[in-house]
Amino acid sequence: MENFLYVTLLLVIISNISVSSNVNFHLSLNYTSVLQARKNFMSLDTSNLSYDSPYSYSLPIYHRDVFEKSDFKDYDSLLDARLARCMERSVNLSYENSSRDFAQVYPIKTVVYPLQGEVVVPLWIGSKLQRELLLVDTGSRHVWWQCGPCEPKKCYKQRSDDLYYSTESTTYQQIDCVKESATCIAGSSIVHCSKEETKCFYEVKYGYYGSTITCGFMAYEIITFSNILDYARIIFGCGKNQFKGDTKFPRLFSGIAGVGGGLYTNGFETYSLPSQIGATVFAFCIPTPTSGKSSTLTFHETPWKTGRSVFPSFFLT
Repeated sequence: MENFLYVTLLLVIISNISVSSNVNFHLSLNYTSVLQARKNFMSLDTSNLSYDSPYSYSLPIYHRDVFEKSDFKDYDSLLDARLARCMERSVNLSYENSSRDFAQVYPIKTVVYPLQGEVVVPLWIGSKLQRELLLVDTGSRHVWWQCGPCEPKKCYKQRSDDLYYSTESTTYQQIDCVKESATCIAGSSIVHCSKEETKCFYEVKYGYYGSTITCGFMAYEIITFSNILDYARIIFGCGKNQFKGDTKFPRLFSGIAGVGGGLYTNGFETYSLPSQIGATVFAFCIPTPTSGKSSTLTFHETPWKTGRSVFPSFFLT
């Protein structure tokens, strides 16, 4: 009986050693694969990226690390920056949610932090089909990009793409807010019409205390999607001054594509990208940081009613 127990105990020990060895082997194998994936990602040639999409009126989207990796010495420093953005988002959301009473702030609003976004989209702009990278922002409704000629020293130097110049695009048109008053929402804290200059000026603030600010005026321009036959004339913010706030915009992108929508109908939702192309919903999957591959941002029109009225009023008494 004792021999049997000794043999059984020995078999258990051997089995545990075997399982432990297999686990260590798999951990080693996975770690090696991760290191190789990181190495491949850091050596990715961004000049050979694909901007094709199989869907009409769609756009490819990439993780910002694809275009920003050349600013870092290695993958670990790139990862540190990504984790810092995640941490900052968590801290901001935690602070914001802990300091408000949901029963008193309906409709719910949130603060937008453009510096922490993870996904960028290439847009082809104007008659020259100039490519500009815009940050995809699901929390705002404003579409803007830097627009030369800028005010002296008020546009930041973009890391990769050339600065868009409205004077070089034959499809650009400044909005005359006196003749087209409906395009410049009256009473908005973001846009206002100057009757003297006939310009619809805008100023968008991001973050607490408006630490990051873009300002300029509203205009028309043509944007082209992945398929050159798919294009749309939209109203955008022609950004003339991006240095008014305390915090600077990242050099990675040229502006922000606000795709936030339409639970609240105060008129400003008409400026969002989905609204301007007649879409009521949009969909995308966030690409993994190390894949170097794109995902797709698609716009759709729903057959059902959308808007705030279809949602139950949980906080109304």
